Amino acid sequence: MAHIKPSKPRGNRKALAPVGDVSHKRWTVAIYMIADGRSGSSDLDQVAIRELSAIVQAAGSQEKDINVAIQLDLHGINGTLRMLVRGENKVEGQFLTETNAADPNTLHNFVTWVTQRSKSEHYLLLFWGHSSGPVVFVGDFEVPKKNAGANGNGKAAAPNGKSGGAGVDALPGVLSRFAKAIKEDCHCFQEGKRSYHQHSKRVSQDNVPVDIVLFKECFMSTLETAFELDQVRFMIASQGKVPRLGWPYEEIFKDLAQSKDPAQAAGRILDDLGEYYEVARHRRGKDEVPVTLVDIPRVKEIARKFVPSLVAELRASGGTASQTASKKAAIRSVFERSSLGDPALLDLKILCTNLERVGAKSGQGLRAAASKLLQMFNDPAGPAVRLSRPNSAFGGISLLYFPQPLDALGPVQVGGSFIAPVVARHRERYEILEFGQVTKWSTIALERLGAWNTNILESFKNGKTVEFTTLEELSKASAFGDALGRPDDLDLPKGFDFGKGFDFGKGFDFGKGFDFGKGFDFGKGFDFDKGFDFGKGFDFGKMVDFVNSVDFAKAFDLGDDSSGG
Repeated sequence: MAHIKPSKPRGNRKALAPVGDVSHKRWTVAIYMIADGRSGSSDLDQVAIRELSAIVQAAGSQEKDINVAIQLDLHGINGTLRMLVRGENKVEGQFLTETNAADPNTLHNFVTWVTQRSKSEHYLLLFWGHSSGPVVFVGDFEVPKKNAGANGNGKAAAPNGKSGGAGVDALPGVLSRFAKAIKEDCHCFQEGKRSYHQHSKRVSQDNVPVDIVLFKECFMSTLETAFELDQVRFMIASQGKVPRLGWPYEEIFKDLAQSKDPAQAAGRILDDLGEYYEVARHRRGKDEVPVTLVDIPRVKEIARKFVPSLVAELRASGGTASQTASKKAAIRSVFERSSLGDPALLDLKILCTNLERVGAKSGQGLRAAASKLLQMFNDPAGPAVRLSRPNSAFGGISLLYFPQPLDALGPVQVGGSFIAPVVARHRERYEILEFGQVTKWSTIALERLGAWNTNILESFKNGKTVEFTTLEELSKASAFGDALGRPDDLDLPKGFDFGKGFDFGKGFDFGKGFDFGKGFDFGKGFDFDKGFDFGKGFDFGKMVDFVNSVDFAKAFDLGDDSSGG
């Protein structure tokens, strides 16, 4: 039995040394699994372990053609697992000290390790974890108010090498910085492809570094996401919430092994995911889990050409004062009817279809711009955006538009937004994204945000009383959630006491309403605290001997199914 000691953490961009032999296979799947971070939890840890077991078992069936590499960062464990599947239910790998999963250096080190170990004709990156669209990624839910640990267990090293976590300026723009890291790692993927072709004596058919990026994350099928991935050919993502537990991994790996090229593989994966979510129990209580295949270069080309024209038309007057007022009212109505998935997201296809119906002479330019953008969905040569199911309520891809603050109020269980509160607190997370800058869409996306957040907050800090005379003003203030501090910071003589009238903490006690410990006791099958203590020098040989490739399925007895979230 081998005892695997933690490797030293890497705060720079030097890769860890390879472990084991170099492998040449047609496909490599690199999976970045994050149950840690500020949105991490013990129940997400348990789901991640179950998913890991399913991935390892599924990968073994296609071991001849596919390498599957995984990096797993758990919330309750002070350490990071990095592994490579070696046959059916067998893995080998490394155990690292705690890392900050939101730091692009962490992703860089993983990608470098993968491409050193696995030389392939094609690469697929799979991101697994919590997200709220392009403004929150890999579980990075909030900028810490104090200099606390970036990860959920609070023990990750800061990117600047100092202790105490990521700090205030390290977290915004995680997706953007990850995309930059992928771009900088192009040489890793390209070198892996060259090595594979030399080894197999085959001629390279493409020069795209990453063939497919697959998101098992919520709300990632957006134009904002696509514009960040300029070194990727295809993206598969959802416009809505994605259940945490369960995916057809065996079918996904089979699709890769049996397809002649990445386009065919991506199409088959899309179809299998659509078929998977047709089964009600796989949706975990959701009416629909939409899945979209995006041809990134084509989508970016169309959006670059026509979104600026749409922005210009949305901003243009309608002629006379009455015509302008009528046009603005029509646009406002269209936007209100085009939100889907989250109150802060507009469905692009629904938006453009509704804009095509805007009447009057002043709407002619809107109709023309919208019609051109619809080319993404109805190109006779094949759509650039394709849903897994043609009868979906969704159109396939979204873009951000900050909603009426009332629509963002409250927990998501009663219709609140995942995305809007983050943008309200940290608009820089959106402003840093390329799509809004290149197409000028950010001027539309954030027009409802304005400066009210700063002004209201400053008025409270200065001890002033704000007179809330309209529901709109009240809802704007409440979009802050806990950013304003104590409930008694608000002086509301009109009789709306946030502390007493709408106490989210008391109104919906997650601990009592859904007790994971009692409803689904993973502890009996796998007690992280007692059975998997990295901090005390846990001997992997007793449970999962990565080097000697112990039977993974028997090592993890994970019980029955669990609800998604």
